[in-house]
Amino acid sequence: MRLQTKLIGSQLPLVVALFAIGFLGMMTVGHLGQYASGLLHDNFVDVIALQEMDDVVERLHASSLMRLTGREIDLVGQKRTLKEVFDREMADVAHHPTESGEVELLARLRTSWNDYLSDLDRFVEAAPGTEKNSAFDRMEARFDTLKQLLEEVVTLNRHAMVEKSDNVHRMAERLEILMSVSTFLAILSALLLSLLLVRWLLRPLSILTLAVQRVGQGDPVRVPVGSNDEVGLLSREFNLMSSQLHRLRQDSLQELHQAQQTARATIDSLPDPVLVVDGEGRLLAINRVGRELFGTLPEPGRTVREMAWPGSLTGYLVQVLAHLLSGKGAWLPTSFNEAIPLPLESGTTWFLIRAVPLLGDQGLAGATLVLQDVSRMRRFMELRNDLVATVAHELRTPLTSLHMAIHLCHHGSVGELNDTQTQLLEGAGEDCQRLQTIVDDLLDISRIESGKWLMKREPVNIRELLEVAWQRLADLAHNQGMELILQRSALPAGEVLADGERLGLVLTNLISNALRYSGSGGQVTLGARCEGSRLLVEVSDSGPGIPEEFQQRIFDKFFRVPGIGGSGSGLGLSVCREIVEAHGGQIGVDSKPGQGSRFWFSLPGFDAH
Repeated sequence: MRLQTKLIGSQLPLVVALFAIGFLGMMTVGHLGQYASGLLHDNFVDVIALQEMDDVVERLHASSLMRLTGREIDLVGQKRTLKEVFDREMADVAHHPTESGEVELLARLRTSWNDYLSDLDRFVEAAPGTEKNSAFDRMEARFDTLKQLLEEVVTLNRHAMVEKSDNVHRMAERLEILMSVSTFLAILSALLLSLLLVRWLLRPLSILTLAVQRVGQGDPVRVPVGSNDEVGLLSREFNLMSSQLHRLRQDSLQELHQAQQTARATIDSLPDPVLVVDGEGRLLAINRVGRELFGTLPEPGRTVREMAWPGSLTGYLVQVLAHLLSGKGAWLPTSFNEAIPLPLESGTTWFLIRAVPLLGDQGLAGATLVLQDVSRMRRFMELRNDLVATVAHELRTPLTSLHMAIHLCHHGSVGELNDTQTQLLEGAGEDCQRLQTIVDDLLDISRIESGKWLMKREPVNIRELLEVAWQRLADLAHNQGMELILQRSALPAGEVLADGERLGLVLTNLISNALRYSGSGGQVTLGARCEGSRLLVEVSDSGPGIPEEFQQRIFDKFFRVPGIGGSGSGLGLSVCREIVEAHGGQIGVDSKPGQGSRFWFSLPGFDAH
């Protein structure tokens, strides 16, 4: 038998109970109606008959009164006709008396009727005059008695009808209570029986539910198969699934163990410390190099903040994890300047932290942090910077002498020059100036990276700074057929604590680049705005734009975007980045090919007026 059939059958007691209640209610209502109709029918018939009799008496007495007044009335014929009606109705009432005392009243009514008829005969036979009036008086006295008796019988039946109606109402109330109690008991019994049947039918499903919970806990249980219905089929399939899951779990555990061993061996083989944390910053694993490098650490399960890391590593790790766990993406350093020094037993070691989030089914599950040892690379960079600085410094003196010699020759201090010689000296002077700019940029970068550049922090009025930069390059833009626009009305009023000379160099480099790549007829816009306590300066151009894949690299040294013309050395934007970051700010670019570029940098500590 199918489970659906069993479940429908379990509701059969309720259906039977409802059917029985309905049938009982119909029978009770029908019986009550018949009982009430039977009780009231006889009294109602008697009242109708008595009213008919009263009407006969009224009509007969009225005819007698008209006969007394002298009108020709066939009183004898009328008496005969009305007497038949009265006697017929009297016979019907007397045939089925319904109330106690009604028989005595009917007997008196019959006697009074007969006396009234006798007086009516005497009235008809009496001679006109005193005899006739006396006969009518006697007949009228009989008439009053007859009317009173008829009224008493009618009153008796009416009172009986009211009393029987009250009895029927009380009986209906008792039947209503009986039906309510019977209905409640029947439905309650049917529900209890149906509930027991349903629980009995669903007991295998409860066993299956407990078995599923145990399977979820890793216990390979089996359930008994006690029927051939859908539950029995489900039980058989569950047993098969449980066996397969147990087998798969064993295989998965073995594969997981192998994967864990492989992952452990992989991270242990890495030459740099590797940390794995969960979504709340608790340490899950640290590789062999990390354990050896940082010494004895608290057991996994403690948060990174609670551990005693060397130097400033604790605060830096907390900052990196806050960035990752807040959903901002991977932490990827952009330069070796972000390396941090850590005092270790072998000496001060520089590490560059890279971190990537670990994503799970429900979002961020943790993060992996790699501490790359960049001490050797940093020493190489220091040697390179020292070499570049030394070479640049040694080039400054001969470049100055060369530039002076070209200048003297060009102005005829050593003799007159022809046109060809003048053009050659002009080209040599421009190349000498370009080389001088490169040397100056190299020296600036070298000083900033080595920490030998002393930044002069002082209040700088941002409006004056932008105005000076605009005046310095506005004529150059005009001579080249371009327009340099300063958005004076939107400039914020206030000061920022910074090195004004270096910020002027940043603005000059950004505006010069914008003019260089905008071309004749182009437009460059210079503006600034306040974002909370930070100052944002923007330089927008109408140039060819920068492809997205090169937008992060344009701030590297000597990098130039392929396919875009220009005579720059690739050092200007690198110098700008070093200066801005030395102020604690940020620099970037927003650009789309064919739609121009917007270079911007932000500085903290803006004091708005």
